[in-house]
Amino acid sequence: MLKNAAPNVDKIFIAYPPRPWSYSTKAREYLRNPTALESLEIDSLECAVEIVNGDWERDEDTRNCLLKRAREQGYDWMVIQDADEFYTQESWARLRQKMNEASNSELLITPWYNFWKSPEYVVVNRGTGIKTLNEGFAVRAKESNVMFTFSRTTNASYKTVIDEPCYHYGYVMDDQAMIRKINSWAHANEMLSARLWYELKWRRWNPNSIYLHPGSPSHWLRAERFPLHQPAFAADFMPSQGIEPREKGIYWNITEAAWNGLSWAQWKIGSLKKAIRASLVNRKNK
Repeated sequence: MLKNAAPNVDKIFIAYPPRPWSYSTKAREYLRNPTALESLEIDSLECAVEIVNGDWERDEDTRNCLLKRAREQGYDWMVIQDADEFYTQESWARLRQKMNEASNSELLITPWYNFWKSPEYVVVNRGTGIKTLNEGFAVRAKESNVMFTFSRTTNASYKTVIDEPCYHYGYVMDDQAMIRKINSWAHANEMLSARLWYELKWRRWNPNSIYLHPGSPSHWLRAERFPLHQPAFAADFMPSQGIEPREKGIYWNITEAAWNGLSWAQWKIGSLKKAIRASLVNRKNK
């Protein structure tokens, strides 16, 4: 990701915490950052780099910290690009042009493809097919009071959508990496059961599986073969072995039916809580 972004930005801010956020008390207590700074190879990048150390409680705290640094240093925009997100260089050229032109926007949004287990499979979203909008590609930093209110969500009022897709490989990983992810990420406390989701939706996935997203189940209806050309960087994420869809059997099919109903209800309650929390944050900052 660093090599993908570096030729197109003036500076990269890298958040480097010692442990996970506080969404999972157990993960925060026992897990430690598995990435060594020396493994990032930042000396060869085509832009300035600043490592920002911190022990943040929440995802939005991390992002607001970096946004504050960008503002203090006079940058016009802060691009939001997580470690599993990529843009083609053709898209980067158009995105840079749009950033120069979007004088009245506070937030630039791009669509993305969410890949499942391999770049060969892509998530099908409710109502939008294989492509849906992410929460933001770039936040205005200079002369702006926009902030992150929940994870990647902001309180921006003036938004512009740019149709340059992000290739998101956040669910392209092996089983052990997925176990670590769902027990330590920002959506850990939104899941009905990380263990059950892993057994039902991940480990026993097959093309008939539905409601795949761990935190917002109804958003991801299923996964299917990606019908478009993959950029060259997809090769870095191809698994060494093919994906073998598994049959669930009667017990797991019944368990999954119950899971689908309960996780849907939990997601609706969680969405209401998020809306209330964002409203309170906005009111506090007025």
